[in-house]
Amino acid sequence: MNQKMSMSGIQVPPEIVKKYEEKRFEKRAGGLVLKIDEDQVILDVEVDEDFASMVDALPDNQPRFILYDLPVKNRANLEALKTIFIFWMPMDSAVALRMKYASTKSTITREFRGIAMQMQPDDKDELTLQKVTDKLNRQQGINNSAI
Repeated sequence: MNQKMSMSGIQVPPEIVKKYEEKRFEKRAGGLVLKIDEDQVILDVEVDEDFASMVDALPDNQPRFILYDLPVKNRANLEALKTIFIFWMPMDSAVALRMKYASTKSTITREFRGIAMQMQPDDKDELTLQKVTDKLNRQQGINNSAI
């Protein structure tokens, strides 16, 4: 299988895509935090359900790509998991690093299927479970909160 390459030349190895698919198959809250290491995307942290702990662990001066399966109620008021893509881009990141991640973002969104919502926060105050859930619900025309 060929690795897909971004405009920056950064590659997403097939094993990362496979790990994402396996995580989605689990059908529970959680996800993957990815980072760029040299010329490829690697797994930084595998996240189980705790969204707040994941946010707290994000570096204050380095970007990350986050793929997180968020439990919400759908229009029929049934539990559903929606994959959100968070492009963590703190303002204190070095400009060269910000550019490297920005030029890789489209590769991430192309490689990882099923993303229901994207967001690009630069402050952890924007990344509370309630704010993320509210944004997803607004985008999908639903007025429920996280389960």
